[in-house]
Amino acid sequence: MHGLPLAWAKFERKNVAGVGWRVAISGQNEIVQGTYSEGSGRAQLAFAEPGFYLVVVQTETGRDETEIELETQTALAINTLGRWKVGGIVQPIQVVPAANGLADPFVQNLTRQWMPFERVSMAWVVEVTARNQPVRWRWTSGQTQGQHTGTVYAWRLFNYAGGIQKNQDADRLFVPLQTSTPNIKATPTETTPNVWYNPVFRQWYLVECNAAGEIFWQPDCLYDYAHELVVTVKIAPGNANFLGFKLYVDSQQTQQIVEIGASYQNETTYTATFPRRAPGDAITRVWASVGNGSKFYIWAKLNVTD
Repeated sequence: MHGLPLAWAKFERKNVAGVGWRVAISGQNEIVQGTYSEGSGRAQLAFAEPGFYLVVVQTETGRDETEIELETQTALAINTLGRWKVGGIVQPIQVVPAANGLADPFVQNLTRQWMPFERVSMAWVVEVTARNQPVRWRWTSGQTQGQHTGTVYAWRLFNYAGGIQKNQDADRLFVPLQTSTPNIKATPTETTPNVWYNPVFRQWYLVECNAAGEIFWQPDCLYDYAHELVVTVKIAPGNANFLGFKLYVDSQQTQQIVEIGASYQNETTYTATFPRRAPGDAITRVWASVGNGSKFYIWAKLNVTD
């Protein structure tokens, strides 16, 4: 289950020999970011990020009547309640013929209960609208709640069309932001999955300068394509001496994107476009010269547009 290139995770509730009841997690939950919990006959997955998810809940019936009901996030659910009834089988156990042979025999029947399913499941597409919002369900069967086996599958459904928009190639700057000296720190604000799984994610960096120098990305870029560079900058709280910086593309100071002065105060996004580049002339560096004492957040992406 490990290593699959999918935003997919499996949560399996089972009795582990010598350990007891546990939920085993496999797949790519570092991408799904689901947290399993349960109580009072309910179970739930809380997803760290808003968005659309496909949730499949499977349980053993215990050969008894079984229900799986979605209780939270029902608005976009394909199905909200599944019921599996125990059926009856009429089994003749005694046949007594009529004494004169001219009447129907007497038949004594026994009705046996029968559950045709060992395991059943329900699937829902749900929208989580806020961070750490739960998707909660109730599952009942012939098993007690404390000994209820079950498996939950969760797929994170990224909005690739909305995330990539007009860009034909995903974010070429999903590489670490580097610095020219140890006295300049560039710290990511949170760890994230690969951009190929989540193209809408913005990797912010907190840049703290105790010396003048450079910050830079070295993208795995392409030549003979047109590009679009998008950069967002905002002042960090507690910054006392923002000196601004100049942002460039490539190693030479010939393609300046923007110069941000010391009077800069608000969060601003800058966009620059680059025409089709000649073979052997790929964009290999996006960088900025920064001044001592500056403290700010920066996020950037460089995409192929044509």
